[in-house]
Amino acid sequence: MSVERVSPLSRGSGIGVDSEREDLRVCYGHVLRRTSRSENARTAMDNSLTLARHFARLVWLLIHESQSVNEQKVALRAVAFVSREMSVRLGLKEGRLAVNMLVMPQALTGVQELAERMVVHTISEIEIDEQAKPAELLALARLLSIGAASTSDAADFAQKLSQLEGVTVHVRLAEVSVPAPVRTSDGVAAADAVPAPDENRLTQLFAKLSAATDSIGTNAVLEEIGFVMEQSTREGRISDSADIFTELLDRESRISDPELRRVYLVMVRRFTKSVYLRPIAALLGSSPERAKQIERVLQRCGQDGVDAVVDQYIGASALSVRRLFREVLFRMTAAVDALVQMLNDPRWHVVRQAAEFLGDLRAQDAEFALADQLRHQDVRVRRAVTRALARSDSAFSLDALSRAIVDEAAAVRLEAVAALAARKGVRAATLLSQAIDDENDQEVQYAILGGLGRVGSPDAVQKLVKAAEAASGLFKSKKNTGLRAAAVQALADARTPAALQALQALAGDKEREVRDAVTRALQSSRSSAA
Repeated sequence: MSVERVSPLSRGSGIGVDSEREDLRVCYGHVLRRTSRSENARTAMDNSLTLARHFARLVWLLIHESQSVNEQKVALRAVAFVSREMSVRLGLKEGRLAVNMLVMPQALTGVQELAERMVVHTISEIEIDEQAKPAELLALARLLSIGAASTSDAADFAQKLSQLEGVTVHVRLAEVSVPAPVRTSDGVAAADAVPAPDENRLTQLFAKLSAATDSIGTNAVLEEIGFVMEQSTREGRISDSADIFTELLDRESRISDPELRRVYLVMVRRFTKSVYLRPIAALLGSSPERAKQIERVLQRCGQDGVDAVVDQYIGASALSVRRLFREVLFRMTAAVDALVQMLNDPRWHVVRQAAEFLGDLRAQDAEFALADQLRHQDVRVRRAVTRALARSDSAFSLDALSRAIVDEAAAVRLEAVAALAARKGVRAATLLSQAIDDENDQEVQYAILGGLGRVGSPDAVQKLVKAAEAASGLFKSKKNTGLRAAAVQALADARTPAALQALQALAGDKEREVRDAVTRALQSSRSSAA
């Protein structure tokens, strides 16, 4: 008797083993297809973020590293490569860069800059088609790298944008409603006499704000005012944003009720983000008549205001505009604390700029933070830090310079030599004397010899005498004639009795170059004495 085995799943249903296997195969097939679709969607999302990240970096390089052509080419190739498989829409979501309506991480390089440029140029969306042309991508990135802080700049941007033949890259500008001109009784257009809708709305909102007496009502009105300010920033009406911010600060300063003051403080903190402060800070260069107003707003925002000024300084191309931002920065009370925080920025050029500013401010409170950056991997940062520490005359900065003078980069050692030579003193002479014994770079050797001459201490002169003397001994090796001549010149700069005596002893040296250097040095010494 044959017994047919029935699966527990099929008991009572009349379904056999083969039928059950077929159902399972169909069921798992649906699952696999759903899994495949989800994986494809996840891959598409990752590729979209990758494309946007590379495009944002390309714009950032054009803004901050205009000379790094090779890096720009790499970023452009990356954008073009990823665009072979998909199209991407870049937009703004609450002032932040969004890719296909998904907000990107703001810490990625160039993401904030790209979002700000889109806000300033009133761009609502950038669409990059599949198989986008590199020439169009580069043209748009170059256009976005140009700042726009005034109405004329915005009009110029719109004109240049219209000249781009976007076949695979499309830009959509935000629509700005312009009120129709109103005719007066005399039949004359009076559009300028009638306030814009936002102006009417603001007037009404500030009137309601004045009438509000409790924190709940005040907060509700402030939320509406905040929305108007956000809209002004998105549409590029930065002057309006600055006026709203100033009015809020004026009202906050007149409030004595701590509960209402707290509500105002929350709203002010809401607008201390870079997406609002950087365009406002840009008005310093484009609207000098607003300088006091803008500076007051930036002062009120503390370290965030300092960050905005430094960013505008770095991005400015005109020397006069950079000088203006520098003067404002040095008047800000939170400048030192904010610059010390910038020393931890992952971008090397920001760290270098912060170090240079701290050196100009001669901020002794920042010496420890500056000394920590002597371990920075970028030689340009270490060089700027050494130059900043040279502006201080404290004992700690001298100890820090003793580390810089043995740095692996000759450029950093040169900065340290110049700082020690200007410092003078016994400790500086000792550090220079020790450094020349282990120095192999001739340029640094020449600098150390000159530094010893400017220090002019007895130990420094003794070291110069040994450097200027000819080699001696049974197994003597010929010394570098150029370095000996440099030591002779340094002895002349020292102008001590011991240095002059050493010069006279070298007048009959076998090397003609050394004798000529001694003759010039003695003549210069007699002329100075006369």
